[in-house]
Amino acid sequence: MEFKPRRLGLALMLSALAGVTACSGLPTELDDSRSPVFAGGSAAVERDAEILGQWYRRAVATDGFGNVFSIQTIWTFQDDGTVQRRLITYDIFSEIADEMVAAGKWTTTGDNAGGSGIVTVQFASPAPTVLNLSYRIGIDAQGTVLILDGIPYRRASR
Repeated sequence: MEFKPRRLGLALMLSALAGVTACSGLPTELDDSRSPVFAGGSAAVERDAEILGQWYRRAVATDGFGNVFSIQTIWTFQDDGTVQRRLITYDIFSEIADEMVAAGKWTTTGDNAGGSGIVTVQFASPAPTVLNLSYRIGIDAQGTVLILDGIPYRRASR
């Protein structure tokens, strides 16, 4: 048997091509219902794991009457796709607090691996609402920051 490098190269290239095709997310077979089965490839990430945990923001504001308020927003993103947003408003002078809690589901789209994209929040309560917020994960001198539509939130817990 004579060694022919061209045939070996062709065989290796065909093997590699078969491997790439099997892993590229192209249909490789049909299931019992004659629907394509996708093998290999990378699936879209439904929820960016970097967002998981609790994030908070505190701000001070005044109203038209000169009352000073502390406003705290706390986002909690769970790995099961549930989300909660708590908005706590506290009147510093009268010591009256008000809290509003919204709960629902969340997903992300975009460059999840890069820690940026769009987070879609579908609140079921207190009223059905859908928010599409641009997000970016960053790190500064104080730690990890989640920026939602340009507003920074600090990580409270993972």
